[in-house]
Amino acid sequence: MLNLESDIYTYLKSLAYSYDVTVRRANRKLTPVYPMITIQEIDNSTSVAIHGTEKRSNISYQIDVFAKDYYPDSAQTVCDTLATEIDSSIQSEYGLLRKSAVNIPDPNDDRVARTTLRYGGILDTVNEYIYH
Repeated sequence: MLNLESDIYTYLKSLAYSYDVTVRRANRKLTPVYPMITIQEIDNSTSVAIHGTEKRSNISYQIDVFAKDYYPDSAQTVCDTLATEIDSSIQSEYGLLRKSAVNIPDPNDDRVARTTLRYGGILDTVNEYIYH
């Protein structure tokens, strides 16, 4: 079983963004710092196994972008800009296909904007190649 979450996390941290951003793994109980990007693996299941050895796996990752107003830009503008920068980078670097990109309101704080990006593909675990 191959897991790309650590690689994607490191890659996201290395990118140059239009805003000063914090990159974290999801589900960390740390005080949010805005703007913030989080990454988590949401699927890593066997697609093809031969004689008990995994040959292909379904992989999916979720990247969330959180922001508050960043003068002179609105929180949603910040999220949209960062999501666009992330999207082009992830697709070209990893070959993952964007499955969705949605804006989700924060029920606890209406000053926080959130954009959720989901990527997926079929990972050939032998050749480390991603199919769609």
